[in-house]
Amino acid sequence: MAVPAQLSLVAWDDSTLCRLASPALTTMSVDVHQFGVSVAESVLELIDGVPVTPRWSPTARYVPRGTTAPAL
Repeated sequence: MAVPAQLSLVAWDDSTLCRLASPALTTMSVDVHQFGVSVAESVLELIDGVPVTPRWSPTARYVPRGTTAPAL
């Protein structure tokens, strides 16, 4: 299949490989570092026996590149 003419591809979690692919992969990008920090904070609260603070995951961001066709 021809990408993106017949099929659009979107990868999760942007990486250097996504940018170097030909055509470059469209991605959903998320702040992996912040996600890890939030998880670690929750785990430490759990270990300490205190209530775990509700947290939101970082919002994913759409990064269009060469593997998605324009909207019709």
